[in-house]
Amino acid sequence: RGSTIIEIPQTVEDVRRLVAEINRDVGHLYDDMDRLGKRLAAIHDTGLWREMGYATWESFIAGEIKLSRQHVHRQLSHQRFLALLPGPATSGSDTDVTQWVTPTERQTRDVRSDPVKVARVRRSVAQGIPLAEAVRRALPPKATSRTKDPATLEACEHEPVTVVVCKNCGKRLE
Repeated sequence: RGSTIIEIPQTVEDVRRLVAEINRDVGHLYDDMDRLGKRLAAIHDTGLWREMGYATWESFIAGEIKLSRQHVHRQLSHQRFLALLPGPATSGSDTDVTQWVTPTERQTRDVRSDPVKVARVRRSVAQGIPLAEAVRRALPPKATSRTKDPATLEACEHEPVTVVVCKNCGKRLE
């Protein structure tokens, strides 16, 4: 890759313009990844890769695609998930960088392997909920702590409490 000259912002307006360019570039990156997944699925589904002399899909990936086998399979799984959804797999707004038009492979990874979560997303999308929001709702809330509840071994979200202690000895006061 060639080097890229990056402008150093001199004013707040320069920063705003660079942020707008970054957000545009990120949008293109997600569009490119979606297009990549769709192309891989189309190649896989036609089976024409066999006519190129490959006995297996894995040998085709190794010989022709400059991505890891795992990445290709994740992209295919993502496209299969999107194909299961009712209506067009689009939602959100081009200006809203928190909800991409099509969720990324990573955003759907924890949903598409669970039939219950897939069904939940399908129902939500059928009810008109934007796809990115439906995927987010299908996932459990992220824990704010890495501590696990010893009874359930589930991540525990600690709730703050006020504890009164003696400032002299440190003894907890009830």
